[in-house]
Amino acid sequence: MGGEALRARLERSLDVIDEAASAGTARLRDAMGIALERLGARERRALARLTVFAGGFDLEGAEAVLEDVLGHAAEIAPFIRALRD
Repeated sequence: MGGEALRARLERSLDVIDEAASAGTARLRDAMGIALERLGARERRALARLTVFAGGFDLEGAEAVLEDVLGHAAEIAPFIRALRD
């Protein structure tokens, strides 16, 4: 196989990989969109607040950013569990 033929073959292979990656990203985006649509406005605001954390967070951190959205601190732990489930 010559250099041009090899280059063309590799480019076709990369195109297939790019298409597959794009399809997977679209499916994930669609699934996330559906999940977000199922949340109420209050839950979406709370979830948006949790994006301040890079990686994970503990209950104290969640309480610090969610208490004014969810009201009482007692509502935060059940809310977090519901998001997880």
